Amino acid sequence: MQVIIDGYNLIMTSREYGANMGKGMQKARRGLIDDLIRYRKIRRHAITVVFDATEAGGVVRGVEKDGGIRIIFSKKNERADDIIVELVQNTAGIERVVVTSDKAVIRASLRRGAAVISSEGFVEKMEEAIKPEGGEDEEDEDISERDLSQRSRGRVGASLQKL
Repeated sequence: MQVIIDGYNLIMTSREYGANMGKGMQKARRGLIDDLIRYRKIRRHAITVVFDATEAGGVVRGVEKDGGIRIIFSKKNERADDIIVELVQNTAGIERVVVTSDKAVIRASLRRGAAVISSEGFVEKMEEAIKPEGGEDEEDEDISERDLSQRSRGRVGASLQKL
């Protein structure tokens, strides 16, 4: 399965990674990538995380690999959202899950047959996988997360069960 992650969206909407932003975006990004590496070792999914670098980006996309995670930085004047939709389009026929809370990316991904999970929902699943002893167990499920799960379940809900 291919997991495509809207990197800064996840950082900005997640309590865990958002807390690191006070220490700098690079620290928050590093924390996310480190957790994704641990998650990949357990779940074995192909993972791509996409970050915006529109102002600081170069003339070509920056592509790196770290611990088996493919990391893409957009080029100047290119949005991570557009790269994510392109990746979804280019992986048609492959089981894929998009991780984002961006409504436009959600709609575009669902139209192209990908399953979608919110950034917060994915963080919970990732934490369950990499920290099996668990932590706090929260019962207050977000309504938009429930709606998103129902929409994805209708198409490729089995993908979300594998996360």
